[in-house]
Amino acid sequence: MKYLIWLLTTLVFNSVHSQIASSKDIINRSIAFHDPHKHWQTFKATLSLVEERESGDRNTQFSIDNTLGKFIFERDSISHGMLLDSCFNLAGEAGCDRIQTIRNYYLYLWGLPMKLTDPNTPVLEDIQELSDWNGHHVYGVRVNYERENWTFFFEQSTYELVGYQFYFNYKEGGEVITLKDLVEFEGIKIPKTRTWYTLPDRQYLATDKLEWIK
Repeated sequence: MKYLIWLLTTLVFNSVHSQIASSKDIINRSIAFHDPHKHWQTFKATLSLVEERESGDRNTQFSIDNTLGKFIFERDSISHGMLLDSCFNLAGEAGCDRIQTIRNYYLYLWGLPMKLTDPNTPVLEDIQELSDWNGHHVYGVRVNYERENWTFFFEQSTYELVGYQFYFNYKEGGEVITLKDLVEFEGIKIPKTRTWYTLPDRQYLATDKLEWIK
């Protein structure tokens, strides 16, 4: 009887895992969870954040229009953005390199996991399986960029993206970000709260909270 139970458990386990063809398959399943109707490609919205820092909280808004390749950033008296590859300032003065860095930062982090299918994303084929990552059973998928090596963590049962971490290539250390409290907007499930810690010592850094989206 014990052998039969072991055999059935093994068959079920192997059946589930045989369906996971690759790390990109996990990413696609996560996108199917977060953006089942593929609305990210035509996403238009303004997001308002409270970004908690030791130096003090800051209020940030940014607008995305993926149909036009348009991004506008606002904080205090500063406002700038990009239209495709062209930078512009609406209030204050910022260089194009700075504007592009800010655009890429917010588009990437708030567009995950969909952004992992961008062209030339260096996704590695090996898959990690962790029984307890921040209280979750997860698959870990690695993406090695030029400046950082990232690992993205997906809940094994639903493929929800529950966090990610990276280590710097140009200096020691890194950061880990945990996600919670999904908000749904136009069919896309977006994590509401992002909490940042240092690596490897996991010292608290910051929390980003989505206040509203419209």
